[in-house]
Amino acid sequence: ARTDVPHETVAELAGYGAAFSPDGAHLAYLAMDVTSEMLQLEKAAEQADTAERTRLTARLAALSETAARVTIRDLSTGREWHVDTGAIRKSAIRLASRDVVLFSGSDNGAAEQIYVVQGGRPPVAATSGDPAKVLQDVNAAGTAVLFTHRVQGRRGAGAGAAPPPRFGVIT
Repeated sequence: ARTDVPHETVAELAGYGAAFSPDGAHLAYLAMDVTSEMLQLEKAAEQADTAERTRLTARLAALSETAARVTIRDLSTGREWHVDTGAIRKSAIRLASRDVVLFSGSDNGAAEQIYVVQGGRPPVAATSGDPAKVLQDVNAAGTAVLFTHRVQGRRGAGAGAAPPPRFGVIT
């Protein structure tokens, strides 16, 4: 909706994980074409016992994150385009300045990393190793992004059970 006419819907988009560009001119989101296999897995998960539901839900998440397409929408014209990310699983997206697209994702079942895409080039991992990285926020100028480390284990699980929370900055 626009601020001058908030009751009028401008667009409803099929996707998730939307984020504005720092200048507010574009919107990035993860669009998905739901397949019959995804629908079947979702239905089976609803009817499964706890252990089987966990397995089916994980399989559905893997399919969904791989099938999700990084989509950029120009908010003034409504024109959309997709960013080629190959077969990398995607779970979060952010836009930075100078047409830089960042996303959290994993390749070949490895821990999630932060990937950078710019100028039609293939995605490049900006982070590496364990633990998994989770994309958080972009500064107002679009020149730096925050990410956190996904901590394994539970709070209060005992001494040394999990490392202290950490975050990183990519410029």
